[in-house]
Amino acid sequence: FCLLEQSKLLLCRKELREAECVCREAMESVLAAMPEDSFLMNEIRCLMVDILIEKGACEEAEQMAGKALEEAARFRGESFKNTLICRETLADIYRKQGKTEEALREYELVLKHLCRNYPYEDRWKERLYKKIGEEPLDTDRTAAACRS
Repeated sequence: FCLLEQSKLLLCRKELREAECVCREAMESVLAAMPEDSFLMNEIRCLMVDILIEKGACEEAEQMAGKALEEAARFRGESFKNTLICRETLADIYRKQGKTEEALREYELVLKHLCRNYPYEDRWKERLYKKIGEEPLDTDRTAAACRS
């Protein structure tokens, strides 16, 4: 746990090389003590995704974010907030890579779950609408995600 927190702190300081090294060390420590599919491992994986995004390593971040999303959904279900955060992160990576349709699809799924299961998460929904508005995306289609 200490390595995870240390890596988060380093990321906040933008000490990316050090953050990545400590995060990889945390992954190795967790793998030595528990199965790869533990929820703690997924937390570490999500942190590594954030580090990779900051470094601009979008391809590696995309692969790891996809795994984190898959594991979060398996652990908690499709509509759990951690799963939605993983899905939004994957969408952000798609957007950075110019994969507009993939990003839109993921943002719409997050919005759909937020509207159904977390109707009072207005700030989160607003943030998603702003992200969608930043790109030349079909906002009518996205607004419909909350109505369905």
